[in-house]
Amino acid sequence: MHKPKNRSRFRKEATAFFCKVASRKGPRYASSGDFAKKIRIAKKGVFFDMIVYFTCNSSFFKYGKVLIQSLYKNMGVGDVSSVVIQDCGLTGSEREFFSGFDKVRFIDGVSCQSNQQWDKGWLAVVGSKVHGLLKLVDEGIFPIVMIDSDCYIVRDFGDCVNMKYPVQIMHRKTKVPILASFMIINDGGHGRNYVKTVIDRLSKQQYTKAKKQGRFRPQESRMFSTVWREAKKKICFDLLNVDLFSSSPIHFLRGQTKSSVRVVHFKGDTGKNWFARFYKEHCVGYK
Repeated sequence: MHKPKNRSRFRKEATAFFCKVASRKGPRYASSGDFAKKIRIAKKGVFFDMIVYFTCNSSFFKYGKVLIQSLYKNMGVGDVSSVVIQDCGLTGSEREFFSGFDKVRFIDGVSCQSNQQWDKGWLAVVGSKVHGLLKLVDEGIFPIVMIDSDCYIVRDFGDCVNMKYPVQIMHRKTKVPILASFMIINDGGHGRNYVKTVIDRLSKQQYTKAKKQGRFRPQESRMFSTVWREAKKKICFDLLNVDLFSSSPIHFLRGQTKSSVRVVHFKGDTGKNWFARFYKEHCVGYK
């Protein structure tokens, strides 16, 4: 983030520049709303080109297709420098589908398929996303928005990015307060330390098995929560409302969600088939 000394002069020049750009036609500046948003950002003296990052394999491809199409249709990529997909076992045709979208690039992840949510393959893919996040942090381009592949973007969340905070994370009032399905890293200092500490802790801890449910339990959100509790006195976190960034598809379909909801999270659909109904009602025209 760049803060010029002469703010008044900078704002006038930046506003004039974006007004001039707004008069041009091109795919990057697709709507008047996009122009207005860039001008508002210019007046604040803050610029960013965000990276949107998610992990996907063949098992979750149907969700990834919806995620990327909702990103381009409901949000746009005017403020996005790249859409980074960690390939954890995509086929050639699936990679080709994603490559058909502007600004997409791939990074390698653990190649593993899963037959269902919570199995070992699924857990391996989920665990690899944190390592992929650290790779992007080390590239030094911010902000980085990490989102789960089984999500649907309802509307633009670019205005929720606040570069004053090194980390923006979803918070809820439960024993595991941090939910890692949507997260924003805004710098390579405190932000990197937070992610690296989580990875170091995870490497020393094996996945546990829930006795009652008889299924493996992922530790990412639990570890993000543990490290958050330890670091919140030193790092200023921006706590995002979980109802806005991990909204239930059930509530969304029933019209019970707030108008400010940004992301719907299917959570692997959990066998309830809400995804099929959601797709039919809200993904008209999707491939």
